[in-house]
Amino acid sequence: MLLRLFRHLTSQLSGKAERNRTHAPAPSIEGLRKQADAFVRAQQWDAAADALSELVSRGVEDAWPYATLGSLAHRAGDGERAVELYYAALERDPFQKAAIFNLPKLLMERCDWTGVRALRERLDRLRGRGTEWRDFVSPFNAVILPLSRGEQAQVSGFHARRIQASVNGETVVRGQRGSRDRIRVGYLSGDFHDHATAHLTAGMYGLHDRGRFEVFAYSIGPDVEDPYRARVREGCDEFVDLSRMSDHEAARRIGNDAIDVLVDLKGYTQGDRPRILAYRPAPTQVHYLGYPGPLAAPFIDYAICDAVVVPPSHESDYPEALVRLEPCYQVNDGSQPPVLGETSRSEHGLPEGATVLCSFSQNYKIEPVVFEAWMRVLRELPGSVLWLLCGNRTAQAAIQREAQNRGVAPQRIVFADFRPRQQHLERIALADLALDTYFYNGHTTCSDTLWAGVPIVTCPGDAFAARVGASVVSAAGLPELVTTDLDRYATLAIELCREPGRVAALRRKLQQTRSTCALFDTPRTTRQLERAYEQMFERNLAGLPPSSFNSFV
Repeated sequence: MLLRLFRHLTSQLSGKAERNRTHAPAPSIEGLRKQADAFVRAQQWDAAADALSELVSRGVEDAWPYATLGSLAHRAGDGERAVELYYAALERDPFQKAAIFNLPKLLMERCDWTGVRALRERLDRLRGRGTEWRDFVSPFNAVILPLSRGEQAQVSGFHARRIQASVNGETVVRGQRGSRDRIRVGYLSGDFHDHATAHLTAGMYGLHDRGRFEVFAYSIGPDVEDPYRARVREGCDEFVDLSRMSDHEAARRIGNDAIDVLVDLKGYTQGDRPRILAYRPAPTQVHYLGYPGPLAAPFIDYAICDAVVVPPSHESDYPEALVRLEPCYQVNDGSQPPVLGETSRSEHGLPEGATVLCSFSQNYKIEPVVFEAWMRVLRELPGSVLWLLCGNRTAQAAIQREAQNRGVAPQRIVFADFRPRQQHLERIALADLALDTYFYNGHTTCSDTLWAGVPIVTCPGDAFAARVGASVVSAAGLPELVTTDLDRYATLAIELCREPGRVAALRRKLQQTRSTCALFDTPRTTRQLERAYEQMFERNLAGLPPSSFNSFV
């Protein structure tokens, strides 16, 4: 299907889409439109691509074929073509929903900050017209645009209510738990493989107290066998692949297992299936780890957080009952292999004598506000370079151009490609100091960087996603690297790099405390989660509604 689709996508904008070479008269525009719509509804993607490409090749002024073909390109992994098609749709209809809905992450991945700003302006115009603007923003894009905490909660709630309505009030029958003593906990995720979620949680499952808990893993992701999936499988009492089941079938399977507490590790992220939760397969359903913000869903009872990512003054933006761990909500795998630093700077194109600053978050987390702070640091430290994880050539060119515009030579930006996890951790250790992103911090990235022994300067922002860095860095025992604003953030980075002895002391501290600090104490975090599950279970058993509480040890 993908090869065929790519053939269409390389020709449609120039009007060269292939037509069937028959003597039959070409179908009318309206006929093609009806065919394309029917094929899309039936999810017959090859046939839909045929009809849509023909419409586009005829230069129709209807925005829908361009946006829909853009969605197919997006689905096939061709982001460049998807952006072209979405923009072609917006030329014909400035408020074409699918284009506005899907463009933010694509543009952020390209570091096209001008395009992102224009999208924000379109959303403002939608509000001014009285249009339901929340229908044009996905919950994940609400985080990366970024919108305020309250706006993120509004967007999540809007989509959650739509998900809830889609099941028509139907729930699944739950199995009887009987007289068993142990609490049955289920973890639902699409990321039980080499993925950030598995990197964090792989050591947790096997640490649950089997005298008190039975642990089920429910996979809704690809059936990929790798060491991470193997560790999850080995750590659970049962590992169940739901990927080939419908949402209702998956919910029914979970219900039949009589799960007491179902923990959703996915949230509103790629590959999510929230309708499974909307069928209410478990009496208590919990949001944890995957999505950095409120799900605001009637089918979610609790959200697990900490006092940094959700301080008391922010609670009104979280409809779920909040359960706080201490000091950090994020579980980590303290049993992962140590980083030995068995690589050299020259192997990665880094100058041996330079001060190496790094930020290994994905492109879409880089935005103008924090980039300006980074460029200030580079301007103040002539012998420094900034090392970024970026395999996207469009984004690389954009970043170099933005650096040049801010008085920094483009060659002072060094780009790293994607590597297997252990190789990636080994190369992180080559950096002197890490700089966190701002509106959407590094999450697993921060923990990886600290595990590699590299200190991170961070600055908490307004929403959950912008506060994880502060939580993680503090839990690693380095609260002095959490700043109050971006001016102080840049100043601290400059001060540290001008005093190599301070950086060396921070690195030694990380190496000495890595195995004992709260951040990487997997048993401690697991015990806190267990206490939380027990209290949730007991409240439900007593007929009490969900309520916020602390789960400290």
